[in-house]
This record gives sequence, structure tokens and C-alpha cells, in this order.
Amino acid sequence: MIFMKHYPKVSIIIPVYNVERYVRECFDGIVKQSFTDFEVVIVDDGSTDSSGDICDEYSRTDKRFMTIHKENEGSASARNVGMDNANGEWIVFCDSDDFVDVDYIANMIDVIDDDVDIVSCDYYVYRNGKDEYKSNVPDNLSPKFFACAALANKMHAGLWCKMFRKKLFDDNHIRFPKYSYYEDMCIFLTALHYTNRIIVLPKASYHYRYNDSSLTNDADFKKRLRLFDEFKENMEDLNRRFSLFLEKDIKNAFHVSVNYNKLKIVTRYPHEKLSLKNVTRWRRESYSVRDIKSLRTFVFYFVLKFDMFWLIRLKDSIRDVVYGKR
Repeated sequence: MIFMKHYPKVSIIIPVYNVERYVRECFDGIVKQSFTDFEVVIVDDGSTDSSGDICDEYSRTDKRFMTIHKENEGSASARNVGMDNANGEWIVFCDSDDFVDVDYIANMIDVIDDDVDIVSCDYYVYRNGKDEYKSNVPDNLSPKFFACAALANKMHAGLWCKMFRKKLFDDNHIRFPKYSYYEDMCIFLTALHYTNRIIVLPKASYHYRYNDSSLTNDADFKKRLRLFDEFKENMEDLNRRFSLFLEKDIKNAFHVSVNYNKLKIVTRYPHEKLSLKNVTRWRRESYSVRDIKSLRTFVFYFVLKFDMFWLIRLKDSIRDVVYGKR
């Protein structure tokens, strides 16, 4: 008798690095999924705490879990290893410090058709013990509009609230970029370039844990500057490959995203502002008045041009009070 190897419907890829405090909650949510035809590819990216041991524990007790240990090279490298070892028809990415509801996979599986390549969902932001519902539905479902919305921060480009047909990645040789900052944006925009159809699911079952110590929120000033340069390099590489900037709307959205990241750096480190050599150059790179197409662009232009960084700091202070940080 010949036994055919069973390939799972979904591969869940989870990069892990020093998250012993949260990783059990992440794994437990996956174990309890109502949809059960999946595998979990865990990539331990050289953890120095007990995270690696916890990964091995779940791999021993649940045959759907597989753990790969590797030296630390960042989340982009870990996710590439996960993709290389995934066997599912669909790929889901989950961050190891986040957690999911029992219907996380089932909700997305329920809406797919033969011509769908990407499913995008709403999500929760979990901060200080509270969930905040976030709608992730753009006004238009065309791939171009998705790209503009993601770049302009009108929707979240995070891969963890999406499901991708694995064939989309394999046929087009899509892999994560060299740098781990804004890697989700790069992969999402690349996938949009090749996708046939996107389904939007106005339902949330993924809880994104806001983490002040994450790469995106790192407090080290010099590291933030380096990450900004890496973000620009990743995005400019995408433009070289796909000529994204031939589309005026996408080019405009890209510059909105660049200016947004400039503001995040300058306003987060007010004590460094006067010594920040890049500010003068950034002003030259910013919009001229004739480029202003939206209120968001208007704010970026005037904050950068007239040193009105206090406006952004005031917004952040109000947000922190609302969420109980202060």
C-alpha cells in the first residue's frame, strides 16, 4: 500500500528571539485553533533566554510544531528560513510576542477562493492590558490602492494580519530583504505587485502587542537613525525592481512614509534635535507646497520646515495619557 504524504493547508511561521515572557501565550493560542489542518514552523533566531527550550517543548508535545534553531541574524533571516521549510498551501506569519483568538486561521480560510492570493484582516492593538480594535480596510481594493494606503499609514502593512498563498512567494521568488526594519512593508508591496486578488476581512482575531522595547520602538538614537536609512534602502530597492515611483500616487505615499519616519526620530529625541545633521537635508527632501495633497502631507511639511516638533510631542503625550502610560 502506498501512503501519500499529507501537506497541511496552512503553514504558520513564527520567528522567536528572547521572548520567554510571552511565547507560551502565543503558542497556546495556535494550539487551540478551531481550524486544525496546519503546521507551525518555529525559527529560534539564536535566543539567549529560555525561548529555545520552550519551542522544543511544544515541538515534542504537538506533532504540528517544528522548531529550527539558528544563529541570530534578525527576524527577516528567520522568516526566510521559515518560508524555505514551509509545506502549506497558505502562509501565515505570527510574531512570538503576540497572541491570537481560536478562530484566527478559520476566519481567513472561510473567505478564500481560487483566484485569491492575499487575505487581509482587522486586528487589535494590545497595550497596557487593553485591546483597541483597528480597522484595516482601505477605501479601494486594488493592489495599487493597498500600496498607497500602507505607505501612507492608512492601513497596517504587518504580515501578521494577513494570509498569503505560498505559490505567490515561490513563483515570484519573494523573500525578505536584507534589513529587518519595515521588512513587512517590503514583502507586502512586493506581493501586491504580483497578486491577482485580495480579500478584506472586516473581523479581528489577532492581538498585536505594543512593545516599547521592540525594534520599531527602539529607544537608542543612533540605532533609530540606522534603521531609518535601512528603511529607505529597502524601499528604494523596491523602486529599482518594480519602478514603483512611475505611479505618482505611490511615489507621493512613499514620501509621506519617509517624512513620517523622520518625525518619529526627531520628535522622540528632542534633546538630540539640534545636533541632528540630517534635519537640514531632510527639509530639502521634504515636500514643497505644490506637492501637498492631503492634511497628513500638510502637517509633515510644516512640522519639518518650521521646527514645529512640539505638535507631534503633544499628540504623543495625549496618547500616553489616554493609554495610561503616565
